[in-house]
Amino acid sequence: MGALGATTGTNALCVNVGTSGAVGIGTSCGGSSIRFKHDVQDTTAGLAEVLQMRPITFVYNADIGDSAPYPHFGFIAEEVNKIDPRLVEFSPYDGSIQGVQYKNYTAVLTNAIKDIAARIDLVNAPTTTPLITLNALGNVEIGTTKGTTAFTVYGRVIAGLEVITPKITTDNLNVNTVQSTTGSDVTLNLSGDGNFIIKDKNGDTAISFDNKGNASFKGTITANKIKTNQIEGLEIWTNKISNIEDKMVSVATPSGSLQSPLATISAELDKLKKIGNAPSLTLSSINVEGIATISADLRVKGNALIEGILNVVDTITAPRIIITDLANFFGDAVFKGSVTFFGRPTFNNDTAGFAIIKKGADSVDVAFDKEYIETPAVNISINFDSSSDPQQALVEKQILNEDIKYIVSKKTTKGFSIKLNKSVSEDLKFSWTALSIKDAKISVSTSVNSVPSASPTVSSSPTSSPTPTP
Repeated sequence: MGALGATTGTNALCVNVGTSGAVGIGTSCGGSSIRFKHDVQDTTAGLAEVLQMRPITFVYNADIGDSAPYPHFGFIAEEVNKIDPRLVEFSPYDGSIQGVQYKNYTAVLTNAIKDIAARIDLVNAPTTTPLITLNALGNVEIGTTKGTTAFTVYGRVIAGLEVITPKITTDNLNVNTVQSTTGSDVTLNLSGDGNFIIKDKNGDTAISFDNKGNASFKGTITANKIKTNQIEGLEIWTNKISNIEDKMVSVATPSGSLQSPLATISAELDKLKKIGNAPSLTLSSINVEGIATISADLRVKGNALIEGILNVVDTITAPRIIITDLANFFGDAVFKGSVTFFGRPTFNNDTAGFAIIKKGADSVDVAFDKEYIETPAVNISINFDSSSDPQQALVEKQILNEDIKYIVSKKTTKGFSIKLNKSVSEDLKFSWTALSIKDAKISVSTSVNSVPSASPTVSSSPTSSPTPTP
């Protein structure tokens, strides 16, 4: 079809070349053949423009000459002009808007349909056929491969509220909360060799359950009460407890009588029976390979065997403690009562030691390795080691004859000095002790009134004795 005749006025006569008949009158006639076109280009106008357009129904004004008794369908040309002026027809005289070019709108609608088809293609794979199907049973299939399932999505599904289904089959399920929809039990069915595994943020197994009811926990189990028939691992060996009982010896009481430590423990256990009832754990044996934490009181009605190190964070309270080997106190030790040593106590080198004043000197300084909290009480004495050397006996006699006197001077929390009244002719060795005394008592002598001394009596001159005659 094309404009093959002359125009009349402002209109063109459109003639069908096949029938040579007039088919319409308009401002122009356009042919679709490439013979009538140039500058051919693809257009991007499509769904975006269509979604902005407002379809309406209307009735022409009386001056248009349309007497149809029914409304027409169409658009407002001024509104379409704001979307795309290429879809609007303008007056060749004054440029005013005349109408909508519906023949141009056909190409825009074609692009809009293609845009919709591209959005339905979820995967956009060139080797498959995108589809959305609704079969006779009402099942919906979405994707690029037609299957037999009721609803198939080859991508991500997002539900704004909830997904309701009797069964979900998936490789990975990411959830924040698992809750029963009926308010009854939540059941997890495991296969014959399957495990239910909970992993930490690093992907390591933290908790594991197998289909036989065995469980493994990487961390700590905290519970108000545990009820079990047996916990393997920590076994109480009665024969080793018997060995400890054999090694225990009787301990003397302050009154001098002997009392069995086991009897004392038994008496304390009787006191513990008076404690109110509390949730308990009854076991025939217990085995803990890691750390066992007991947050409440621990009551042991029998003997306890600890083969390793016992670490107590706070306090051990007991009427009697027997240590058969070495006891180390790494902090301060406070004894509220009397202390009796049946053996020999050994103190560090800030408690006692020796000092030598070299020949020709009259003093020596003693410094403590660790400063005392309070100034200690210091005692010193001249010391000679046992020796069969005759020369030592001469030195000892010489020291005594020289009437050497000594004092402790410059005493502080850091040390003291030994001072002599004269220089020594030989090396002189002293032994000393220093004791820190809390709130040391100071005794002061009473005042003594001065008594005047009697005047000396002058004696008469002695009478000379006669010189004996030889």
